[in-house]
Amino acid sequence: MVETTISYYPHEAQLPFHNDRYKVKFRGLIAGTGSGKTKAGANEALGWSWENPGSQGLIAAPAFRKFREVIIPAFEDLLNTSIDSTPFFTRYNRMEMSLEVFNGSKMWMIGLDKA
Repeated sequence: MVETTISYYPHEAQLPFHNDRYKVKFRGLIAGTGSGKTKAGANEALGWSWENPGSQGLIAAPAFRKFREVIIPAFEDLLNTSIDSTPFFTRYNRMEMSLEVFNGSKMWMIGLDKA
């Protein structure tokens, strides 16, 4: 069993987004700059992969470079450690831009500017 603490406390406006995880197939969080969209999405990715062992997920960003600049740091902030040292992720493949989770789940990352 992997012990991981996720540092995330959604604000009231984010709760409907999180509460619909298994109710709505396609969800979006539309909000202003600095409102927590990235952290909410990163928390959802962590939660989904944790609750669904062996699952495959896709994370898309407007530009490929955003993963190194924004998405990976958001994961590190939530997990309170670097991607390379957390027990949650067993492998970070920078060539294929994927993250393997301790329970067999995998997250793929694509930039929509390269799609």
